[in-house]
Amino acid sequence: MQAIRNAYKILYRSEKTFDEAKAEIETLAQQQPVVQQFLDFFARSTRGIIRLSYAKSSIDYRIGRRGNLR
Repeated sequence: MQAIRNAYKILYRSEKTFDEAKAEIETLAQQQPVVQQFLDFFARSTRGIIRLSYAKSSIDYRIGRRGNLR
């Protein structure tokens, strides 16, 4: 399960391009075969995936000191 979490973090939480993240996940899949299922899922996708990208400063602006969204 940790290997899948690592693959998820590489894809969604890192600032890598999709191709860079995919290459790193492919390397991880060689070490952890369960990660290959993660890659296969994206390979079969006909609609692609969405990776949100936003600057930390925009999040800081929207969140007040008490943690409430403005």
